Amino acid sequence: MNVGISQSNYLPWLGYFEFISHCDKFVFLDTVQYTKNDWRNRNRITVNGRKQWLTIPVKVNNSIHFRINQVKVADSSWNIKHLKTLNMAYGSKKFFKEIQEDIEKIYLGLSNTYYLSEINLRLLHYFCELLEIDTELMIHKDETVVDKNLRIMNILSSLGSREYIYTPRALQYLDQKSFLESGIQLRECDFGQTKNFLAKTASEITEPCSVIDSIAMYGLESTRELLRRSKRRDLHSS
Repeated sequence: MNVGISQSNYLPWLGYFEFISHCDKFVFLDTVQYTKNDWRNRNRITVNGRKQWLTIPVKVNNSIHFRINQVKVADSSWNIKHLKTLNMAYGSKKFFKEIQEDIEKIYLGLSNTYYLSEINLRLLHYFCELLEIDTELMIHKDETVVDKNLRIMNILSSLGSREYIYTPRALQYLDQKSFLESGIQLRECDFGQTKNFLAKTASEITEPCSVIDSIAMYGLESTRELLRRSKRRDLHSS
């Protein structure tokens, strides 16, 4: 049984879901420090052929004092504004109609949700279900361990796992020797299928957009098939 771990992101790109689909269990790690100008509260969409940031305003004067799961929204009407922007950006796209009613229901239902982490998790659970990802999703709650590598090892140990799925960004801090010495197998998810898919469809993979963009442009079935193909290839290579 393998495990993947990541902070929750707002409307992440398709590669984030490819990562989740490779895991038996996936842990949302929102007990760590919030970082400004990152993916926690914003992502890109396409509006009239141009990339545009869609950002949830949050209350953080000094981000070092806030964990992700402590961050609150700063504008109670942010969800209505984002919904209008999404409808404006993708309302004319035929594939967006496959999810438009769901998106409206979810966003309208977020009016009384004040924590960023809860907003992200509600959307992430929805998209995982929509994309037919059967990974077990979990929320990390232990706030006592600070060291990144030890934290990951503790999570794996608590779940009875000896295999960790990581992404290229994790190589910045991952102490591979310590994991191997502890008998933990490491396997990288490099977003290969997503990158190939976006490259073939002439998307700018240097500036990937939200998963909503991919679904609106290429449809649910094409997006689901990409994830199924990626998982099959992953199983054959493991």
